[in-house]
Amino acid sequence: MVKEHVRLGGCYLVGGVCLVIGAVALSPPVWAREPIGATRCGTCHIAEFEDWRVSAHARSLASLTKEQQKDPTCRSCHTLAPNSDDEGLAGVQCESCHGIGTYYAPTHVMRDRQLAQLLGLQTISAATCRGCHSGVDARLKPIDYRKMIESVSHKLKDSEQPNLPVRRSSFRKLQ
Repeated sequence: MVKEHVRLGGCYLVGGVCLVIGAVALSPPVWAREPIGATRCGTCHIAEFEDWRVSAHARSLASLTKEQQKDPTCRSCHTLAPNSDDEGLAGVQCESCHGIGTYYAPTHVMRDRQLAQLLGLQTISAATCRGCHSGVDARLKPIDYRKMIESVSHKLKDSEQPNLPVRRSSFRKLQ
């Protein structure tokens, strides 16, 4: 019996044609994404970074007691990476709301809204805020999500960032 195909590295030779199986395996799996941090986002999104840097979200970890700062439950909302001691990931950062930017951060991806969304860029909605502002903790006041979105929306006009997929007008209207 003659073999109909021969495996050669990542290829299968079938009738003299190389078929590549699983070529996407070269990139790390989606669950292996690491946050890039607000500082890196700020290299392109300068005005947004400056708004964030002086916000309550940026200072959210510092607003906790020393004991709370070590509590994984508290850290899950007050840091970008709850299991990390990296101060560069402290606070509620860009990726806390927009999704981990490992794959969508490159400029060529950010210029293509659909591609950026396919690679992890998330649309902000009331559900985004409810992830942390759920009202489960008695210390959190009830939140008006429309006002919250307005308070954290980036202040640039669409005309000031024509090539970027995340613009103020792209926030979904909340019900």
